[in-house]
Amino acid sequence: MRSRHKMPIEHYLSLMNLEKTYWWHQLRFEKALIFLNQHLPSFDRDLKLADLGCGTGGFLMFLKMRGWDDIKGYDASPLALEILRKRNIACESIDLESPFILESGPYDGFIAMDLLEHIYQESALLKAMHCNLKPEGLLFLTVPALSHLYSGWDEQLNHYRRYSCKQMRLLLTSNRFHVLRIEYFFSFLYPIALWRKWGWKKGELKGCCEFPPVTPRLNILLKWLGRLEHTISDHLSPPFGVSLAAIARKI
Repeated sequence: MRSRHKMPIEHYLSLMNLEKTYWWHQLRFEKALIFLNQHLPSFDRDLKLADLGCGTGGFLMFLKMRGWDDIKGYDASPLALEILRKRNIACESIDLESPFILESGPYDGFIAMDLLEHIYQESALLKAMHCNLKPEGLLFLTVPALSHLYSGWDEQLNHYRRYSCKQMRLLLTSNRFHVLRIEYFFSFLYPIALWRKWGWKKGELKGCCEFPPVTPRLNILLKWLGRLEHTISDHLSPPFGVSLAAIARKI
């Protein structure tokens, strides 16, 4: 069965235009930074990081603006790679459906944001990541959460599945990663995700845009809600959410 990692052109164009300011992208980037900050030694910016399935490089730009230099993006899309080169980000094409050895590796850490749900043989990809990490290297990932939220929206975005924390912990452990932290986020969007599923069943949301436009005020409010959740989750993890974040160490 073929991977569903290939995304439509409009997805990449949307990413390029929105990820600098849009609440959803910025909150994911901030979540990654929180997790990395907790588990990288002194948050050493000389460490070597790669973003797999990096799209147009929003998170790499986010890191670059914060002093990271030894970073690289990997993606299968020629359009995404063209955009990365225009942004002066080191990048290479990659086939995430097949085993790979990265010439620039091994790496201290991999980032894989919203990638695994597009890959049919997810364990094969995790094994390839494991092979290209240094001993005790880190993997940070995000995925859509909770299978009962799977809807036509997921199908439109070529998702095979959504994950629970239990499923993700088992998947990582079985592929020789030790889970350091795992939790749901975007819990405040849970009612909207349910509405989206029901609306899609009724045919009301067919063709709905992945990143719906929001007003500047709503964008600020959603960022504030997400940052409040980040703060609370340092002490108490949400019991549900529409996304899941995990960081794990190679063993």
